[in-house]
Amino acid sequence: MRATCCGWGAVDGASVACLAVAGGFALAPVMGSLSTYVRAGIGPLGGRPLAEGDRLPLTLDAAPDGPDVELPQPPDYGAGPLRVVPGPQEDRFTAAALETFLSATYRVGKQADRMGLRLEGPALEHRGSADIPSDGLVTGSIQVPGNGQPILLLNDHQTAGGYAKIATVISADLARAGRLRPGDSLSFKPVTVEDAEAIRRRQEQAIAGWIRAIRPVRPAGGIDLEALYGENLISGTVDIVNGGSDLPLL
Repeated sequence: MRATCCGWGAVDGASVACLAVAGGFALAPVMGSLSTYVRAGIGPLGGRPLAEGDRLPLTLDAAPDGPDVELPQPPDYGAGPLRVVPGPQEDRFTAAALETFLSATYRVGKQADRMGLRLEGPALEHRGSADIPSDGLVTGSIQVPGNGQPILLLNDHQTAGGYAKIATVISADLARAGRLRPGDSLSFKPVTVEDAEAIRRRQEQAIAGWIRAIRPVRPAGGIDLEALYGENLISGTVDIVNGGSDLPLL
């Protein structure tokens, strides 16, 4: 099977990059998905990551006919602190720990992958033990083990854990969290559940706008007629006077 691809340089500003092919890959789904969960060994290639020399069969022999398309303006993932909803076990931390968590700057440590990011910075003090009866985890949970260093859980996180959770990153900011690389700095800002839901709704509207903005790529040296027709190209009126000379009447 054949596919045409362009070349890129190094990934800039993120730890991940995405490649999509028309029609998808001709692989056998595992549990209804072509994704791979390396830690559990689940996926269409036996649960292992891609290796040099691997060949992925494509569903289509060639991309369907049609114009190439582009998104004129790259998506804006936002900036500033990651927004969090406190809890669900913020009562297991001292008042000083809560204040530190929301005011300090942390750094992503070397132990960072799709499971989570181990953060380095001021230690957070527990009220008593860091351990709790194991309960469910969600993407964005921030656990704090006994050493006081937070762990931000991402897509491949475990289903349950026994460390107290000081806060949870809101869903609208998870994409930014997933782009962080070892050495990157981050901080946190508290919001309410109602704020988080409103922010998510605005983000969904923005994503819909990005999709509507996708348009055919203008050929090199060609004219973007849609943009041309959308501009006011007449700034005045021309009249012929004085023996045929053109004078603009402003």
